[in-house]
Amino acid sequence: MVFSRFAPVQVNCLCVFQVGLTLLALEEEREGGREGIEREGAREREREERGKMRDREKERGREGGERETKREGRKRERESEKEREKREERKEKRERKKKRKREKRKKERERKEIDKERQDGRKGEKEKRGREGGEIRGSSNLRALRLVTSPPRIPELT
Repeated sequence: MVFSRFAPVQVNCLCVFQVGLTLLALEEEREGGREGIEREGAREREREERGKMRDREKERGREGGERETKREGRKRERESEKEREKREERKEKRERKKKRKREKRKKERERKEIDKERQDGRKGEKEKRGREGGEIRGSSNLRALRLVTSPPRIPELT
């Protein structure tokens, strides 16, 4: 009795050669089956690709067998490029809008902070230094500045 991976096979001296050939054939069939599966997968992918091409050609109003010309290919690429540029422009516009909103919210927060400090009756840092550097805001500040910069008045001399 000889055992192979496939099945136990009973052998007599006359059919040893035939059994060997049968085992070889089974082995090749098994190997070929694996390759066959790979080949079938490749065929399937190729079929899908052809289907996609066919669909694209149908979109362009072509009948079977006709292929896309170079000119049409370039035109399609240009159109897709224009669409991409439009998408990028929209994206940039959104970014600018977000940035403006962020700035607006920041200014609003600062304004609220100043208003709150005024209500509390004290001058905050923002109000002291003004908007930009040494800028002076408000009429009371201007009056105080006039008093400080004007020469002192002495009643005896006048």
